[in-house]
Amino acid sequence: MMKIKIDWIVADTLDWIVGVRTYVEEIEGAIHDIFFKKAEELKLLGQELGWDPDTYFGEKANLERKYNYWLRQTFTYSVITVLHMIVETRLTALSKSLGNRKNIKLKINDIAGSAIDKNKTYLSKVIELNISEDTAWEHLRNLAKLRDIIVHRHGAQGQDKKEAHRMIKYYEGGLTLNGRPDDEASELVISIGQCKDFVNVIEDFFKRIFNMAGLSHGVHLVQ
Repeated sequence: MMKIKIDWIVADTLDWIVGVRTYVEEIEGAIHDIFFKKAEELKLLGQELGWDPDTYFGEKANLERKYNYWLRQTFTYSVITVLHMIVETRLTALSKSLGNRKNIKLKINDIAGSAIDKNKTYLSKVIELNISEDTAWEHLRNLAKLRDIIVHRHGAQGQDKKEAHRMIKYYEGGLTLNGRPDDEASELVISIGQCKDFVNVIEDFFKRIFNMAGLSHGVHLVQ
């Protein structure tokens, strides 16, 4: 007799993605509103204290850097880090689930390499689900590289400038460099729009992969 088994990987993955999308949309609006409020407060303070133009515009420049650069930088870096976490952990959960369904003895941790490479190898060679042929795969690899740059070099392009420059060209307008192109300390700047694009790419990727794995509705039949 066939039974229906619910696999929560689909719902859990898509819920995480919805959460990140909501986070991006809400914080984007909040940053704009907070900066506008602070700018108005600064203007009134300058009038009250009788600041000269140099003092006022100097304070305004500091405010713009604080909210329109550092707050946005912190925000977008956090989005990239969480998105990479979703890709890595949800692919691992999928590999384990499919391995258990097929009663495969080889475990994902028996394979060497980074988490994303382990899953690529396991899903393609063991499960015969070739995720590296998906149109989103290059984006997922770039996301992993961005995450590493953020976590290990606080966003600085480092010695391997070619890699940073390649991604800047690949995501023209979505990635820029704050500083000289030849300076190792120059930091990658990720636009909020690029974060939104990554969210959409990851959501579409998982929907395709779940469908290929027979989990499009989060259920499968077992005897």
